[in-house]
Amino acid sequence: TISGPMSRQKKLGLAIAAGIVQKHGGVLQFQSQVGRGTTFSLILPRVEEHQNETAV
Repeated sequence: TISGPMSRQKKLGLAIAAGIVQKHGGVLQFQSQVGRGTTFSLILPRVEEHQNETAV
């Protein structure tokens, strides 16, 4: 778990990131090991390029 004075901001940041990733059809995963740290994985689906799209 996340603890300490910044825990609320960290939890909110993770919730926002997870929401954005999910809206794009992806997954946000993390794995923690005591004494070793945490690994975050952000997985997004591949999007095919369209020839007729105009850059904005």
